[in-house]
Amino acid sequence: MVLIQIKLGNLCIAAHNYKNGTFFSNLSLLKNGDIITIYDKNGISLDYIVYDFYVSNADDISSINQDTNGEKIITLITCDSIDNHYRTIIKAKEF
Repeated sequence: MVLIQIKLGNLCIAAHNYKNGTFFSNLSLLKNGDIITIYDKNGISLDYIVYDFYVSNADDISSINQDTNGEKIITLITCDSIDNHYRTIIKAKEF
């Protein structure tokens, strides 16, 4: 059996928003309280609960801050507009 060991901090995952159902194109549909499940290559999973959703300027990198007050956090990031001036940010903590 393989155990997932994620250290404390903020795991950031960024992906394209093609607005066609692929990659992070449906990220904006998530809302506070939704569960995100991440699987490793062996099928072991960890669940995270969404607690924050916001849009930021493309040059704002504060969402990738590693100071999480001892919590395991994931941050999902994608572009929010055709001209890439904004980013959709989803924050979730281990559930």
